[in-house]
Amino acid sequence: MIHMTQDQAVLEFCTVTKWHKYQTAAVLRASLSVYPKEKVLIRGDGGVRDLFRMASGLEKPDEGEIRMNKKAAVIPESFPYLEGMTVWDYIQLPQLLRGAGVFEAKGRARPWLERCGLSDKCSMRAKTMTGLDKARLLLAAAFADEPDIILMAGAILDLSQKDREQFWETAQTLTAQSGAAFLCFSYRKTEQMSFDKVYEIEDGRLDRRQIQ
Repeated sequence: MIHMTQDQAVLEFCTVTKWHKYQTAAVLRASLSVYPKEKVLIRGDGGVRDLFRMASGLEKPDEGEIRMNKKAAVIPESFPYLEGMTVWDYIQLPQLLRGAGVFEAKGRARPWLERCGLSDKCSMRAKTMTGLDKARLLLAAAFADEPDIILMAGAILDLSQKDREQFWETAQTLTAQSGAAFLCFSYRKTEQMSFDKVYEIEDGRLDRRQIQ
């Protein structure tokens, strides 16, 4: 992983606007920067999903610019339709799609499976896993790709409160171990993780909030 100085943003939203039909603004002139090792939460209404999709490259802003200055890994909004794959195959997939060799991908993946408590489940197919283990697998696959920033959407929306707490405990530990920045997009007002910055979007406007 390439380490950057603290004054170099990993990701920047520069006065970004996204219009929905009838000229209603899902996102209106939003600006923020995420720096190395920062943990940032964006929470609020439907504009959260638009911000995530733009940050991850699935959509383009109608106005403004998004600068992804380093390597990103994406934890999607829901578990992909790849449930016939084994845990071992799935965790290597992002790396293989980037052109990594099989032995390189396996070497990177193994320690993250262990850290997520999945090393004894490598031969399981994803469709037989619990919701918590699926969420942990998404985490492991993202971190194994050695990104500078992880973008996470609503992959844990359907988990119970207890499972959410366990997931966030794992995410907090892995983020500290990897040194990657972590940007979470959430519809919930609170998440069980310590964030350095919290933003809230309402009626398209993105504002920074005081951390309670």
